[in-house]
Amino acid sequence: MKWKVLILPLLCIAVVATGYVFAVRGSYHNSIPMPPRIIRHTPNVTGLQGNSAPIQTNSNLQAQLLASIDSVIQSHPELFNGAKLNSLNVEDGEISLNFSKEFMQVSEIGDTGESMAQNALLNALSKYPGIVKMSVLVDGQVYHGEHNGDWTDIPVRGVSNSSEDAQ
Repeated sequence: MKWKVLILPLLCIAVVATGYVFAVRGSYHNSIPMPPRIIRHTPNVTGLQGNSAPIQTNSNLQAQLLASIDSVIQSHPELFNGAKLNSLNVEDGEISLNFSKEFMQVSEIGDTGESMAQNALLNALSKYPGIVKMSVLVDGQVYHGEHNGDWTDIPVRGVSNSSEDAQ
């Protein structure tokens, strides 16, 4: 009889702990990585070279790039202030990110804000060895920062990302 008194509370604790773990971490099926959410791709946006056709890139790579940029936007709301990524275009190692007009407010933060936004995007893209340059567009036009000038042909791996390249 004594062993039943000891086992019953331990069994209850184990059941509650298991429920807690599944509530906090999710079930086994929720821990399986799902494909990232695809942001709509606008095929008629004119790129920097005048190429209006969307890129034909590996859809898995494109999905990863979209997820990385979306993650940067979500993790830095103070910098991107509601900006949305309308499309991206990858051609010959250069990625063009086309943002909504809310991206223009990056310049209102000042030189530091522009640099922080640029570095956040570059750090996310530096994980992809095939991407060597970045350009930022706003509604199809090259973004011109008040402090940092045109955001075109920016090397993805440079002085600010050298510590990550070493890893």
